[in-house]
Amino acid sequence: MAQNFSTRLYAQITIAKLIEKFYDKPEAGPFGNIHAAINSYLKQGNVEKNLEKCMKDFRFNRVFDYANLLTLENVFHNIPRVSGMAAEDVVGTRVLGECFASLKLERVNLGEAIEFGELAVEKRESLFLSSGFGGADHIQKKIVPLKAVEPGRELLGDLPEKLRLRKAKEDGLIVVASLVDRAPNLGGLARSSEIFGVRQYVVGSLKDVESKEFQALSMTAEKWLNVAELKSFQLADYLREMKAKGYAIVGAEQTTGSRPIQQIRFPARAVLVLGHEKEGLPAHIISQLDIVAEIPQFGVVRSLNVHVTGAIFMWEYARQHLVMEGS
Repeated sequence: MAQNFSTRLYAQITIAKLIEKFYDKPEAGPFGNIHAAINSYLKQGNVEKNLEKCMKDFRFNRVFDYANLLTLENVFHNIPRVSGMAAEDVVGTRVLGECFASLKLERVNLGEAIEFGELAVEKRESLFLSSGFGGADHIQKKIVPLKAVEPGRELLGDLPEKLRLRKAKEDGLIVVASLVDRAPNLGGLARSSEIFGVRQYVVGSLKDVESKEFQALSMTAEKWLNVAELKSFQLADYLREMKAKGYAIVGAEQTTGSRPIQQIRFPARAVLVLGHEKEGLPAHIISQLDIVAEIPQFGVVRSLNVHVTGAIFMWEYARQHLVMEGS
């Protein structure tokens, strides 16, 4: 724990509190040296200021009914909620109730909910910044994806309302990566597609989705995406079919007639076609494009990785259609 300031501080406070709980005179007890060392450390440098903030945490001073603290409802709903976790990571009480019903357990086993009151999440998030870098205005929030969990009916029923509405819409962006060869690029594109709410992600072979190289970059995004297979030789016919259905075909390519992406207004129903890592889009595909857009570049190389290019195009579509709509 030497390099993890926050974990170390919480652990030391917990140890000190346990010693104080069982010994009236902690310094004279069998763990006196440990208690003294912890207290000495907590008075050093910025630690003392952080200690004062840490003691405002409800886990240390807001909970008095410890026997009732670790109930299922508190562990899965109340504590994550007041700790500032994302709404989709907080298990709803309805789901907990359904779980108990399916197990034929009484709802009383959920325990009595503890009212933690208002918790200043923004203060807790800036707790340890004084000992590190940066300011208190920008806090990194790392989202941990669900591992090996298929999105079943119960889980989908608890997804955020806006996400359900978005997936129910007929409009949306379809990303076609049938020409992309490398599995890491396909995995990265899958991850970006899920993040930016792509309606469908199309690859050349579904076997690529099962590869370790793909999954190392996708971060389980394929479990939440509508993934389809389309061979590269079928691409031209597919684009003609999608045009007939009212989709605009957008290509990410540098051509003599391409326009900067910031000047493009993406139609609500669009198919984004990405080219091969080295060859780009072939001429017979370019001839079918309704919109050809490129990303302005100012360096010497002037060639973005296809994964990066795709992510920028997806963000621009999301900015115009999802962000502007409040999604």
